[in-house]
Amino acid sequence: MKRSFVIIIMFLLLCADARAQGGELLFWGIPFGSSKADLITAIKACSPNAIVVDERLGGNTLTWRAKGFPDEHLHFEGFEVYSAAAEFAPDDELTRAYVGLIPESGKKAFELYSSVKSYLTARYGKPESDYAFFKSPYHQEGGQNNVWAIIEGKCVFTAFWTVYHHKKPITISIDITSDQQVELSFVNEQARTETPVLQKEE
Repeated sequence: MKRSFVIIIMFLLLCADARAQGGELLFWGIPFGSSKADLITAIKACSPNAIVVDERLGGNTLTWRAKGFPDEHLHFEGFEVYSAAAEFAPDDELTRAYVGLIPESGKKAFELYSSVKSYLTARYGKPESDYAFFKSPYHQEGGQNNVWAIIEGKCVFTAFWTVYHHKKPITISIDITSDQQVELSFVNEQARTETPVLQKEE
């Protein structure tokens, strides 16, 4: 009886691991790895007030924000979005995605960072790497304003997770930028996002 119970538990753990290794990672409502056309369709479906402001076929990238920008913003997973961008591999597969999140009125970047980190931790578990500190001269307790530390690039708040999408490792990260935003990124480190430039023979 005990042996059967142990076998069942091991089987369930293996199934859970298989789901984690080969599951779906969604971005803007579509599976990570979808095509540019799929992402454009999803943007228009999920965010009626969105407009694609940059679609460079040569660089194979996409950028979008709210039609009423800068007074209006999009939303991603409940957070306000300043702008978002995506990069695609030569085979038109979504490989990188970036979302610039901004604090709601009256809140600061640190509060937003904490909220996004809590959201990601609840979804993907404890981050693999987690850094939060200020560089000199802002490292001194009771010293300069923390906002100036952000603007001057003396603030290091960043965390990383590795999530598997169809057995491909995707790095999810957040950090506070010098624009007082929280950048959320999804990166398939194994994928090529640019076609090499051919050199002419001398």
